[in-house]
Amino acid sequence: MSTSQDPNALANWLTTNGYNIPADIQPVIDTYVQEGFDFLALKLVPGQGVDSMRSVRVTSPGASLSLPLRMVAAGTGAKTPISLWVLGEGRYEPKNFPLFVINAADLVWNWDTQSSNYKELRQNAFDASSGKAWLIEASEPLSTFVFEEELLWLANENPEESGYGTPMGATAAEECQADLAKLYGSLPFGSRWVTRMSAELSRPALATDLVVGAAADQSQIARSLTVTKAAGTAPSCPCDPPGSGGAGGSGGSNSGGGSDSGGGCAVGGASSLPGALALLGGAALVSAARRRRRR
Repeated sequence: MSTSQDPNALANWLTTNGYNIPADIQPVIDTYVQEGFDFLALKLVPGQGVDSMRSVRVTSPGASLSLPLRMVAAGTGAKTPISLWVLGEGRYEPKNFPLFVINAADLVWNWDTQSSNYKELRQNAFDASSGKAWLIEASEPLSTFVFEEELLWLANENPEESGYGTPMGATAAEECQADLAKLYGSLPFGSRWVTRMSAELSRPALATDLVVGAAADQSQIARSLTVTKAAGTAPSCPCDPPGSGGAGGSGGSNSGGGSDSGGGCAVGGASSLPGALALLGGAALVSAARRRRRR
């Protein structure tokens, strides 16, 4: 790693290494340089595909939580979906962007389509904000065991798929454990909350870096929502009230909707933490990408 006091050093490096800097991105890079940002550039070895990518952990001192969206605009289209996880002592939320939550009272389960209107409510709120709002999907205390169990299992049982480990370096399990230690930092064991938020940002929304901070409202937002309203033709057999998957999650057959567990009577399903994580610690910005092959 090297540093430079030359304001043109980054642009020169990118050009020398064959990177094309779009005309609309050059002023963004110049602004970051003027603001004193540090840059980390990574590239795949020639001939290697995305499956060869490995996780990168970046830590910095202080408690200023910011996601540099201005740089994200480079190479993106009209809409940029982003999922963000914040690990800290309590509930976190965007401070300079609009936000919303899905109210369980607005959910309707359709027996005919075996789905809820969660996706529709979510998309309507995104569209109403011109692609600027963030959905707070969940915010609640999370067991450290639950949080790390799947990551450690994958690192131990299938290190190739975990994204951890190098042939000449530490084992996948050792790298995963070190990542978790950095992530937890000095957060007390019994005070760790995870806030999960998502957005479908329009290109104009990427003109401002996201600032994240502690929420004034520290009440929990559950990962699971219970549907109390229904439409369509209900099954004739006795069944439980319809339910919806948690927090618009990726763990069910449809986001925010129940999943038929057999016979058309029991519906429900809990959201699970995906393999790709973007976690903000209370004292540092920690980015961890996990490659997970869907089976």
